[in-house]
Amino acid sequence: MTERTKLLLAVLLGLLLALGGLAAWSIHRTRQAHADHIRDNPERRLARLVDGARAYYADEHVTAAGDVLPAQFPASAPLTPTASPCAQGAVRYPPEAGLWDHATWQALRFAVDDPHPYRYEFVAGPTGFTARALGDLDCDGALSTFERIGTVDAAGEIHVLSFRNNEVE
Repeated sequence: MTERTKLLLAVLLGLLLALGGLAAWSIHRTRQAHADHIRDNPERRLARLVDGARAYYADEHVTAAGDVLPAQFPASAPLTPTASPCAQGAVRYPPEAGLWDHATWQALRFAVDDPHPYRYEFVAGPTGFTARALGDLDCDGALSTFERIGTVDAAGEIHVLSFRNNEVE
């Protein structure tokens, strides 16, 4: 084997090692981005809200006088956080102490304690609720909308439908 052949093989081996390292880095970044997406996935958080609404509805609630109230959902909760993070030049809301202290968020056992791109709302009615997540993921003013709409049938069973619009906006 000539010196030139040995040199060519060494260069090719170095190139293959560099490509392998680049591929490994790319796979790592893709997995990290996927994990970030899963953490920010509003569907998972809306499912937690639905679970909280079901539990609240199933619990017995009484007045101060001790009278048992009919099955109900907690009162509505406002869009939380109230303003878009885009106004501060960010895409995610930072964790904020006290943000989820509203009585309804507490009743639903719901809070978001890590940076997140969505605002959440709970709208209650006598026979159902809507749990909503809104996010402007690229700060262009167009909102991603995710909803879980729960209704109670005559037998007292809660049925939930999902709605999504502009998922990647």
